[in-house]
Amino acid sequence: MLTQRLDYTDRWCKIGSKQEGSKFPEIDLFKDVYVQPGDETSEQLHVAMVEKGVIVLQEVTSQLPPETPIEDVTVPEDVGFEIMTEVLNQKFSRCHGKVVRGIGKARVRETGASSSRSTTGEVNALKEEVATLKGQLVAQDKQIKAKSEQMKAQS
Repeated sequence: MLTQRLDYTDRWCKIGSKQEGSKFPEIDLFKDVYVQPGDETSEQLHVAMVEKGVIVLQEVTSQLPPETPIEDVTVPEDVGFEIMTEVLNQKFSRCHGKVVRGIGKARVRETGASSSRSTTGEVNALKEEVATLKGQLVAQDKQIKAKSEQMKAQS
C-alpha cells in the first residue's frame, strides 16, 4: 500500500518537469540516496515529502488559469529543500542532540527547554507559509505579465 501511494504521488510530481525528475530535485535526490527496498522509515519519509510537494503544486496551480500547462508552473527553487527539512525535523524532533544514522546530520538538535520546541514549530509553520506566499507571488506575476502582453497586443 505504501509503495502504491509512493508511485502515485511520485508520478504526479513528475508531470510537466522540464528535465527528467520532478519540480523538487532535492526530494528526488533523497529518494535516490536513502530509499532502499524494505526500508519502511525512509519510504515513509519520502512519501511525506512527495505529498507535501503535491500540496505545494496544488496551491500554486490553484492560483493560475485552468488552461495553464503544467510545464509553465514554477515553484520557488528552495521549496524542495524546505519540504525535505520540515519532514525530517518532524520525524526526528524527538532525537535530541543525536545524529540519525543513514540521514547524516540532517537532523541534529541540541537538548533544551520545551519552549524551543514550540518556537521551532512556529518557525516551520512560518517557513511553510512563506513558501506558499512565494508560489502565489510567482503565479500572480505570470498573470500580470500575461494581461500586460494581452493589452499591448490589443493596442
